[in-house]
Amino acid sequence: MFGRLILILLLFVSLGYTTPDDYLVGLSAFEDGLYDVAAETLEDFLKSSQDNEKNSYAKYILYRCYLFEKNYEKSLKLIEEVEKTDDKRFDKNLIKKDKVFLLTQTDCNKAIAESQDDKELAGIVINSKCKPNEAFVKNVVALNLNTNDMLTLFYKTADNPEDASQIFKKLSLKDVPDKDKDYLAKYFYKHSNYDNFWDIYKVYKNDDLVNLALSRLYEIENYEGFISSFNYNANYKLSRTNYCRLIKSHERLNKNYDCNLLTKCIDNKNELLRLQTACFIKNGNMPKYTDFLYSLNDKEIGLICNDISYSIINGFYDNDVINKFKLCKDKLDTAKALFKNGKYEDVIQLLKPGQTDDEYILIAASYEKLGNLEKSKVYLDKVKNKSKFNN
Repeated sequence: MFGRLILILLLFVSLGYTTPDDYLVGLSAFEDGLYDVAAETLEDFLKSSQDNEKNSYAKYILYRCYLFEKNYEKSLKLIEEVEKTDDKRFDKNLIKKDKVFLLTQTDCNKAIAESQDDKELAGIVINSKCKPNEAFVKNVVALNLNTNDMLTLFYKTADNPEDASQIFKKLSLKDVPDKDKDYLAKYFYKHSNYDNFWDIYKVYKNDDLVNLALSRLYEIENYEGFISSFNYNANYKLSRTNYCRLIKSHERLNKNYDCNLLTKCIDNKNELLRLQTACFIKNGNMPKYTDFLYSLNDKEIGLICNDISYSIINGFYDNDVINKFKLCKDKLDTAKALFKNGKYEDVIQLLKPGQTDDEYILIAASYEKLGNLEKSKVYLDKVKNKSKFNN
């Protein structure tokens, strides 16, 4: 790095000069990245130089030295002088960009004012600490900025949903990373901008977004759409809330649903068993109902005895249901209902072998109705309290 500077110093010494030319030393130091040396040398040069051509270029290099040394106020003061100078050696485009950068460090309002009509300059402001205003956003969204700059601008204006929406409409979603699509979709859903949400949802989905989409369909009471979308997206991790909404959507449309869905919705075991029982009865699917009952242990059966009784009284049962209901303690009222409906064989199946006088009497009466007086007498003889014959 010091090579060129040493050569220049040796050159001047060999020519007999006692002090090297500050101008050339300053330029050489700048090229070698010695910005502090270059700045000090060029400052000394400009104090006494009468060479306008060298002075012009020295100021151009000096403002850049200040810039690299992060002496932004000095750099800005000098660049405002340099930009007015017509010198073919200057990179005018670089000066513009450097000036906007310097303004972002010193005066954001001026930086915004000088950059909003130029794509590159706007990008400098967007990626700075400056917060864009509405006028800036309105102008730059038409400049066809790259996706990264547009996303950065979006995030910086996220507290203003209207500005954020303007920026979004100019984004090419195919170029937006998935993590940003996820954020954008959730952002617009949160701010009730569902048109933008659905635009993102068409090209990108994940578990969270599918659940949000389902929530929206349910919210607007599109129950058919909810059911269809739920089934289509069943491979995603769907929330417990949306499983409950699926059940409610079927109920709102008066449609049967898979009773096993209740296990995805209900936490409380007692409530779950009762609702599953009601579901199987409503669906009228006896095989599944009996399979369900046989999947339960004795304790679980005890929790839904009233529901099983209801299904029997209303004629939704078979022998398997009767056999499971035998595990319930209070069977007499159900047996009486069966007897009243002429289901004498079912009464016998439910109550045999009998334990109480009331059960013996009802079994005996059922055998009598079936014309089997011999068996009827067997059970009548088991009755201990004969006074009950009068009831």
